[in-house]
Amino acid sequence: MYDFPQDPKKIRARIRRYERALRREQASYGFINDGGGQRYLLGLLYLLMGDTAGALQSFAWFAQTFPDDGCDPVQYLCWRAGRCWG
Repeated sequence: MYDFPQDPKKIRARIRRYERALRREQASYGFINDGGGQRYLLGLLYLLMGDTAGALQSFAWFAQTFPDDGCDPVQYLCWRAGRCWG
């Protein structure tokens, strides 16, 4: 389904790459039209790193930035589980 890296350094690099791409798109166009679904993967990648606080922050950013988005099913499952941790 998803091809996630296993090495923590590679996971961190992917998180940074996705965050930069989303910020660039926001700055360039005034909105994010993320056809690749990177916005759905950020919280999951933080969870893979064991960074619960980062995941919760990512989910909060998602909720604020995309209030009408229905979520990806895997993201939704992790997000709901994350609310139990936070």
